[in-house]
Amino acid sequence: MLRNTVWAFGAQFIRLVMTLLLLRLLAPSERGLQSLLVLLPTVIATLSMFGVPAAVPVLLHRGFAGRRLLQTVWGVALVLALLLSLLFIPAMPFLRAYLQQSVKGSYLITQNMVLLGWLLLIPTLLVELLRSWLVAERRMRAYALSQIVVAVAQLLLALVLVWGQHGGAIGAVWAMIVGTWLGLLYTIVVVGDWRSFRPRLEAAILRPMFGLGLRAHIGNSVQLLNYRLDSLLIGPLLHTVAVGQYTTAVTLAELIWNIPNAVAVALLPHVAAGGEQTTPAAARHTLLLAGVSALLLLIGAWPLLLVVNPAYLPAWPALALLLPGVITLSLSKVLASDLGGRGLPQYASAASVVSLVVTVAGDLTLIPLLGIAGAALVSSVAYTLATLLTLLAYLRISHTPWRELLPGRAEFILYGQLLRQLPGRVGHLSHI
Repeated sequence: MLRNTVWAFGAQFIRLVMTLLLLRLLAPSERGLQSLLVLLPTVIATLSMFGVPAAVPVLLHRGFAGRRLLQTVWGVALVLALLLSLLFIPAMPFLRAYLQQSVKGSYLITQNMVLLGWLLLIPTLLVELLRSWLVAERRMRAYALSQIVVAVAQLLLALVLVWGQHGGAIGAVWAMIVGTWLGLLYTIVVVGDWRSFRPRLEAAILRPMFGLGLRAHIGNSVQLLNYRLDSLLIGPLLHTVAVGQYTTAVTLAELIWNIPNAVAVALLPHVAAGGEQTTPAAARHTLLLAGVSALLLLIGAWPLLLVVNPAYLPAWPALALLLPGVITLSLSKVLASDLGGRGLPQYASAASVVSLVVTVAGDLTLIPLLGIAGAALVSSVAYTLATLLTLLAYLRISHTPWRELLPGRAEFILYGQLLRQLPGRVGHLSHI
């Protein structure tokens, strides 16, 4: 799993470079506009997957035929893409009104801007559903490479459209769109056998797929709202500059989640195949790495923002408030993956619902009073609450002593040894 984490960091490092590029080239208000135009379609795409990505690995390891399962996943993906396209047209006036309210008088939201959301929505939906097949087959390197292709394409396009052509926020959105389409094409090639892309909707597969998927979907959807509701509310409640600054804080804080996300993606099919005994070790390593990474990020973010673009320095206090919750939710992501692999995603879903109630009430109260710092504080509290509830469910189901989930002397010794060996390995590589 550590190897998978390293591969996942490749894509995230490239995304970090792109983020820094956009911070350098875009003013906070432009960054806010770009974030809103990208945020809406990505949220809609995730809410429209109905838990299929969580169900596919479990179904494959329960003995469902591989090709028929993949064909059904592809059939579901195409149907969902068609339905979303049909629904997007009547929804456009409402989306445009929300965006105009969020940017106040800073920008005029046109119909073409809203249509950019549809161009991003469709490939985002399709590529995530196909990646679930790579996860099910435990092709974690291929999964990570699919993400890397998207990240590299978006970075190169951003260099051309934002830096070279001075395309501003809209150029950055186009970079996201085209890069995602290229990533979809790459993922289709990587998945392989073209005969598996004959779409089918087989009832014998659809029933367990949606039966299991919908249980996970509730939690995934609610957790997504926990992640993004604050960003969606800051525009109408504050202003576009605040959106740009808060999005920067969130983007930096969520770098920490590269660790638990990579572990969770690998853990779910592993637990589904009967490997739940590895979860405590995965949790210990995740907590230790997330904690150390958060400390380093907190120390380095201020000088980084100062050098890249001082206009984003107000993001640093929000980042500091977000990080405690980001660390605790790192544990929740690992435990939720374990529960999902056991076919029990409803426990993490229930925890997410409770934390969403806290998020809604807290955001509506504290964002007008404290600005983006209030949004960060509420998110941190909600993340911690979700983790506590998921932890209680995991401990009851697995009968694991809670101390086994905390990093101990063995983990500190291991990483100390790795750090001592690092200079020698770097020196060896320099002579190759």
